Amino acid sequence: MLSGVFRSSISLAVIILEGTGNIQFLLPIILAIATAKITADRFIEGLNEESLELMTLTPFLRQEPSHAMLSMSAGAVAATPVVKFRLVESVRTIVSALESCGHNAFPVCLVKDEQVDQWQYEGLILRSQLMVLLDKRAMRPEGNFAADGEPAAMVVSQGILAIDRAMREYHSRFRSTRSSLAGKQKLGALGLSAHEQDQCVDLTPYMNIAPIAVRASCPLQRAFKHFRSMGIRHLVVVDGNNCVKGIITRKDLSDHHD
Repeated sequence: MLSGVFRSSISLAVIILEGTGNIQFLLPIILAIATAKITADRFIEGLNEESLELMTLTPFLRQEPSHAMLSMSAGAVAATPVVKFRLVESVRTIVSALESCGHNAFPVCLVKDEQVDQWQYEGLILRSQLMVLLDKRAMRPEGNFAADGEPAAMVVSQGILAIDRAMREYHSRFRSTRSSLAGKQKLGALGLSAHEQDQCVDLTPYMNIAPIAVRASCPLQRAFKHFRSMGIRHLVVVDGNNCVKGIITRKDLSDHHD
């Protein structure tokens, strides 16, 4: 029963063998455990996997991709349209996006042609980072940026380093910053004035400039292995010009399991 419920195999055989103290029972024990495990794998998932699925914090991914994924591409499951930001984005746009969706990460792009949706993928920024930027008032008037909306050459200042430390504290389990700035705190509690919302934030010093991305034609099973082996939670799908076309999350993959 333990073999079928918990998928125990070698450890269970050793425990039973030590409990009986008779090496002659080794072969029957192995056969019984193997039969129970193979039968259970055929019909249901293990108790550990089912328990992880009930924890909705982070969707649980199986060890191997499902059979349906073998014939699918990354573009087929990518969520669209994608909520994305410019390299230099207005505070009002950021606040509106955070209020209207529950996404945890957003692509940061260089806009090539907005009319034909050519947003060149430059990096990825988390919701938690945006909350810290807004809380620390890391915004400037729009006139302080280049005319085309691109950031000027980045200079690492004490202000940037302080915000970076705040972002690291946000993700630390042993700091109170995480609980005070997380989803429990509404954007309205930040007290952003109308004047502050008219200003802009340069996202380039804080975004992840080397995130993993795949083409829309990439096999879904390869994207699945990226999630499993690298522990990522978001995977942006791009076209041949590195323009954002969709985004895949762990939930998207878990929904396509058999």
